[in-house]
Amino acid sequence: MNYSKTPGKRGKSGKVVYKVVHGRGKFEIKSLWEKLNAIHRKESVYFKRYFEKLHFRQRMKVLTGKRLRVETAELKGRMIGYCVSSMHRGTGEIESLIVDSKYRGYGVGKRLVSNALRWFKKNHSKKEQLRVVFGHESVLPFYMSQGFFPREIELRKK
Repeated sequence: MNYSKTPGKRGKSGKVVYKVVHGRGKFEIKSLWEKLNAIHRKESVYFKRYFEKLHFRQRMKVLTGKRLRVETAELKGRMIGYCVSSMHRGTGEIESLIVDSKYRGYGVGKRLVSNALRWFKKNHSKKEQLRVVFGHESVLPFYMSQGFFPREIELRKK
């Protein structure tokens, strides 16, 4: 696998290493993605069934056609977080972000978002956005601290 490494600051007991993974390396995030999907399934107010049926390969397939950047955060060789970002038609989007609950509050999520924003800028994005599952609003203060604010509420027919 082809990796590019970015050293991180010291985390819970060691140095966090940030890696941009390419090609099939994106499948390394599957176990953490499944944790995030379980959170969405639990917290979703109206679409629990959607998240029950959603599988990792389906989610990755939806991203086909977009330029992707998958960055992982590792501590002592164990993945503790990741950020999937995309560029499509001038829009940079954080598609998926999670930091293992044991490692939150150490700046890992901030670093992942910051790196994604830098990638968006390098690729001349005209706007940056992300989506939050309705019911998972507990993440809003974090995203707001990173410069993202609610703009609209999307309603979808079940």
